[in-house]
Amino acid sequence: MLDVLLATLKKEVREALRDKRTLFLTILMPLVFYPAMIALTGWMTVQQQASEKTRVITVGFSGITSLTPVDQTENVLWINVSKEADPSVLLSKEGYDVIANFLPEADDGRSTVKLHYLGTAAGEATLSRVRILIRDLEDHIVEQRLEKKGLDKSYIDPFELEVTDHATTRISAGSKFGGIGAYFLVFLAFTGCMAVAVDTAAGEKERGTLEAILATPARFLSVAGGKLIYVSCMGMLSVLATIGGIGLLIVLGSYVATGEVGGLTWPSVFAAMFLMVLVVLLFASLLYGSSILSRSTKEAHLKAALMMLVTAMVLIYCTLPGVPTEGTMMYVPVLNVALALRAIWEGLLTPTQYLGVAGMTLGLAVMILLSVSWLVRRNPEKALLK
Repeated sequence: MLDVLLATLKKEVREALRDKRTLFLTILMPLVFYPAMIALTGWMTVQQQASEKTRVITVGFSGITSLTPVDQTENVLWINVSKEADPSVLLSKEGYDVIANFLPEADDGRSTVKLHYLGTAAGEATLSRVRILIRDLEDHIVEQRLEKKGLDKSYIDPFELEVTDHATTRISAGSKFGGIGAYFLVFLAFTGCMAVAVDTAAGEKERGTLEAILATPARFLSVAGGKLIYVSCMGMLSVLATIGGIGLLIVLGSYVATGEVGGLTWPSVFAAMFLMVLVVLLFASLLYGSSILSRSTKEAHLKAALMMLVTAMVLIYCTLPGVPTEGTMMYVPVLNVALALRAIWEGLLTPTQYLGVAGMTLGLAVMILLSVSWLVRRNPEKALLK
């Protein structure tokens, strides 16, 4: 049985080495394409934010005579406009970025400032800059009023806050990047298994090669075991390529600081890798099982695509900030692995939670394998032959 299993595994590996598409999807894309896409997106985001901060903006104002000291702000052009002017026309046709209407002061000395802007991404960024300038102007007016009354600013500002962050580098990095990191690792584990699972099961049924293999004295379980190990290895290879790509980003000094992955201990790394092995086994069992029971590669691809869509939608939850690693979500298959990986990065996962996630993932994989095996043995000709 072991000889057949190893022979099947060697056969699949040799075919994979000749298949450029499989190598590209499994190794090259996670190692180069995805990290390059992340780095390019991050670089473009940083450049866009930097250019937005230095972009010259035009602010129309009315109802106030002096804008000292904000009227001297660099890259901000203040233009006095008529009170009766239509803000929508000024914004859409006259090229203004923000319109600030200062209403007359009330009896208590307060005044309302109405800000008009266009709710685009650039408009939101410009509005934030103008808000800061309005606050600076407000502070200046308050200081002037206090001086007239002979009072210091501490009279209305009695507290000076000193904030100290006691989060370790590991907790801080995990909260920032743990969710998206877990998303990519688990999702790419699925995609790494998907293509090869369809090809080694439904693909061979359609080409007739599986029928030739089953005509030999080799037991189906031995052949299927070798193929399952091959699919699992390709999934793990995709995960390792992803980790290598992330490491390449850090070594090359991308926008992700090296310190953001600091604080991880070797036991944490091994614990995370063991979880990845289990979730890869789960994906391999699910995809190979559904593919071997499909009547064609088209049907197998459709099933795999639906499972990929569900997996991607479920994993989005782990990318949300501040999601808890406890409660009912830890019982959702696949999502609990992603949440556990995030908690491992943060150093917040308890041994009980870890064992629960690992046991549930392994149990589901075994249940799927037993179910597929039962279906195949019940009617092998219908399940295995085209």
